[in-house]
Amino acid sequence: MEFSIKDIKRPVRRRLQRIAQRSSDADHRRRANAVLLLNKGDSARFVAQQLHASRNSVRDWKALFERHGEAGLVPELRGRPESTVTEQLCATLLSMVEKEP
Repeated sequence: MEFSIKDIKRPVRRRLQRIAQRSSDADHRRRANAVLLLNKGDSARFVAQQLHASRNSVRDWKALFERHGEAGLVPELRGRPESTVTEQLCATLLSMVEKEP
C-alpha cells in the first residue's frame, strides 16, 4: 500500500504528533518529527538540520513512511536477537548431558 507525505490524513497526523511528543524511543520521535515537518512542506535539508540527522536518513524515513505508513517509522530492535529454546535444542542438550565423557 502506498502512502503519501503530502496527503496525511488528520488522524494519522495526530498519532504522529503524539509519538513525536510522548514516545520513549528517541529514534521513533525523530522519525515522526521528520514526517510531520516534511508534511508541512519543509525540505529534506531543513528537516535534517532541525533534527541533527543526515539528509539521507531523512530521505530513508520518508521512503519508509511512503512504503509502509506509520509502521515503517518504528525502529528495528538493536542487538542480538533473543534466543529461543526449542524442543530439538532441549533434546540435543539432554543427550549431551546424559552421555558419559
